[in-house]
Order: sequence, then C-alpha cells, then structure tokens
Amino acid sequence: MTRYNQATPSAPLKIYVDIDATIAKVTSNYTAGSTIFQLCSPDGTNATTLTIDAASADSYADTVNLPCGDNATNDEALLGFGGIEGSILKLTNSQNQSGIVCFNFSNKGKVLNRTISFGQNLQVLSDRNICFYGTNGGIIENGGVYYNVEGSVLAKDGDTYKDVYLDGSVGGGTMTIASTGSITANNVSIRNSNATLIVDGQVNVMKASDYTMSTGSLTINGNLNVGSNAFIFSGGNLTIGSNSAITAGAVNIKANAANSTFTVSEGASFTPTTLLYSTKQTIYVNGSLNTTLSDGAMININVGKTASIM
Repeated sequence: MTRYNQATPSAPLKIYVDIDATIAKVTSNYTAGSTIFQLCSPDGTNATTLTIDAASADSYADTVNLPCGDNATNDEALLGFGGIEGSILKLTNSQNQSGIVCFNFSNKGKVLNRTISFGQNLQVLSDRNICFYGTNGGIIENGGVYYNVEGSVLAKDGDTYKDVYLDGSVGGGTMTIASTGSITANNVSIRNSNATLIVDGQVNVMKASDYTMSTGSLTINGNLNVGSNAFIFSGGNLTIGSNSAITAGAVNIKANAANSTFTVSEGASFTPTTLLYSTKQTIYVNGSLNTTLSDGAMININVGKTASIM
C-alpha cells in the first residue's frame, strides 16, 4: 500500500476499529511507516473497546510485537492507539494468570526513532503486569524507543493492582507521562540504567510498602504519589522539576551508588524528610531545598545562582 509506506508520525495511516473486538497480537512492520488504531467509528460518534489477548502459556507473551526491517522509508515511525472519550484498550493473557503482557521491538533496523503512543482520550486497562521494553533483539541505530502516555493506564485485576515495568536493557527505553496522562499500578519500576521515566502528569503507586528508586533516570515535573509510604532514592538519576511534587509519608535520600545524581531544578521547591546515613551523595540545587541530615550523613551540595537551602 503506497499510502501506508508514506505514512509518518505527523500524518499516520489511521485504522478505525469501529466494533468491540478481540485480537491475539498487534504486529506492525516499522519498515512501512506509521499507523494509529483509532478505537471509534469513522464519524467519531461511538467509542469502542479493543482487547488484545496474548493467549499464551508463555508468561512473557507479546501483546504488541514490532519487527523492523533495514529498508525503512522514514527516519521515524509511530504505532499509536487513540480514539474518542470512552475508548478502551484492554490487555490480558487468558492462558497465563500470572503472566506479563509485553510491548516489544525486535530485530535490527534503520529507523532512528520508534514510538508507541496512547492517546489522550484512551483508557488502557490491563489485568496483567505490563512490561514496556526497549528491544528484545538488536540495538537501535542512532536513536531509541519511546512510549508516550497521554491518556490513563490502569494495571488491575479485580481488587489486585498489577505492576508496570520499564525495561531498556537492550536498545534503551524512554517513557513520558504527558500532563494529561496517568499510570496507576501496584508498582512502577525502572528496571535498569538504560530506562528513563519522565512524569509530566500523574503516577500512582498503590503497593503497601515503600517505593525505592535504585537505577535509571526519573524526572518528576508532575506528581509521583506513593501514598503514606516512603519514597526512597538509593541510586540512579533523579530530577525534581519546577512544577513537581512527590506525595509520600517521607522522602529519604540515601544514595551512595557511583555516578548517581539528585537535582533540584530552578523554580522547584523540594522538602525531603531526611538524608540518611553516610550517603556521600551530591545534590545539585538550582531551586529550593529544605532538608535535615541524619547523624553521620555526608553530602556534597552543588549550589546554583538561583538556589535556596534551609
């Protein structure tokens, strides 16, 4: 299809899913271009539900698998899910109750940037853990894998919340929660140093224990809500943006990992409960930092010209 081959992220091919439907998997070849599955009738009057059922005994069965070739027609490619208000994307694996539904890129290709997007009006519902990968085979050349969440993602099976993982171990992965977007799950984990999570909207961690960040990169421009539990930073790269908030019973900074950074951006006002132990942690402050040191704590504070420390 010529039109499909010429599709770009700014002018993708739209495929309307105008009835409630269940499919086993979405496989889209990135050699061809960009596609959005629009979960509504073509006239935009009726929302629909698309269920992707991995239906496999494999607990890591692919829900969306994105192979790519070496003859790409565009430098960028997009696979999107969108719709009108009320549109739903359901994710499950009916043959594996303890399974994980996975978004995967595979094979080596010449596409520089690849994006999966979830539209502003879309609700993503998963009754399994969700893993968002970089690639599961082959390094992406001169680019990366991006996940953009503009709507809501809820990982929950009945009354039991499930987990969301961001895994960039191969190829690297970046997820952005837009200002209109949200993720609600038992836990939202950054699995490795090649994974980046940018929160412009809302992330709600529902587990009944402390939330720990130990690797990867996390930038909070919106809100990370861990309830009455503690937010514990013990490694990785954490940036508190100018409009950010962490909702937690306590915020404890106890990083001593090599090359980890904690940055308070210009315009941000951040009040952690305490800096624990002998952290030897460097904090870069361009905003306002109000903190208490525990006994024996050692920190290095790099102060910018707009900083305020109390």
